[in-house]
Amino acid sequence: MLSESDQHSDAAGSLKMQCVYCSKVYSGGVGRIRSHLLGNNSMKKCKDAPNDVIRCITGEQKSKDELKLVWKTKKDLDVATTVSSTDSASASMSQVAAGQSTEVSIPNAFHTTSKQAADAAVAR
Repeated sequence: MLSESDQHSDAAGSLKMQCVYCSKVYSGGVGRIRSHLLGNNSMKKCKDAPNDVIRCITGEQKSKDELKLVWKTKKDLDVATTVSSTDSASASMSQVAAGQSTEVSIPNAFHTTSKQAADAAVAR
């Protein structure tokens, strides 16, 4: 959306970018121009931007959001399975070593968050 000549810096060193479609100048980087093109963050949408450019930027943003969700889900699943198995194993070992036995409630035995994460992983 911007060419090399469309980027400017003022005396303070802040980056200014100019929209190639409507020629408005914005302080900030690529995120500011993207917000201008899409009409996000209480910025007015660029009226001169072609629809195919808007669709491309929107599709790119959706892909980024989906990728973030996949990584967050994987991270949550790793944390849920690692923490719950480590905690229950260490608790069981310490109880066996001390000669104690305690009753475990059904929800605690199945770690509902781990089960939900595993169900989500299987559903994917």
